[in-house]
Amino acid sequence: MGRYKSITPMVARRSRKHKFRTRLRATQSRASVRTNVRTKSRASVRASVRASVRASVRASVRTSVRTKSRASVRTNVRTKSRSKSPASPGIGRSTKRRSRYSTEIQIRKRTPPKSAKRRKIYELSRFRTSSYNSPSVPTLPLFQKRITDAFFTTPHKRNYPKDCCPCVFKFLGLIGQDEANVLIESFGKSGMVEQIIENKFNATWPGRSFKFINHRGTGMSTHQFVNATFKSLNPSHATLMGWMDATGLRHCISFAKNKDGVAQFFDAQTMDWANGLPAVHDVFRDKQEVYTLIADKGGMVVGL
Repeated sequence: MGRYKSITPMVARRSRKHKFRTRLRATQSRASVRTNVRTKSRASVRASVRASVRASVRASVRTSVRTKSRASVRTNVRTKSRSKSPASPGIGRSTKRRSRYSTEIQIRKRTPPKSAKRRKIYELSRFRTSSYNSPSVPTLPLFQKRITDAFFTTPHKRNYPKDCCPCVFKFLGLIGQDEANVLIESFGKSGMVEQIIENKFNATWPGRSFKFINHRGTGMSTHQFVNATFKSLNPSHATLMGWMDATGLRHCISFAKNKDGVAQFFDAQTMDWANGLPAVHDVFRDKQEVYTLIADKGGMVVGL
């Protein structure tokens, strides 16, 4: 009996350990199952999100590709319908095109559309009429003054915004510094109108008659009028010109032809200048009126 008494607590202890282990295993299995379920649910959510993102990206790419292809097809159809030829908008230029099935380079001459041909003809006619040496460009009886390459300092004063004409007179060598100061004090704020300038020239050279002519009075455009003035100038000579801009402001400037026959525009008040006939045309392009000083008896040329 003593042996069996000693065995009973051992069996009880084993049963308790077995129950504890069984409970522990059950708890561990439940936690693992929960963890697996959570992990699987998160992974499935991530996978579904990735799949939806990929599907939306693919759909957007396909839509953009289709839109671009349709736009390119429409552009090609419009270009072909406008030009009525398989050529691209290039005008009069040959392009090198590589064949799809061979390595040779095929050179095809592009045929310009009718609109481009009309534009080219218009540009050519405009270029022909803009040449100042053309016989159709008239000559004007200008007042011309010989000039040199001497350094010039403008007599312009800050408080007299309309002293441009005295500055041009000083640049042409018609007056000195003292007379320029007198004219600036008299007309620097009001400006010198055409009649005052004409009277001053008539008083300086008695027996001669001077007056301003406007490009509108001659029936020429500003472009043609500048060409006619430049054609009438002698090398190393300058003349007195003026303009009126879109705001109604009038301004005196000088227009010259240097010893090499190059057109030169010079603003004696602001010290702005332009070299070359195209640059001079850009200066006069937006002017409403352009006028120059002429003299009777076929013009007047004054030396140094």
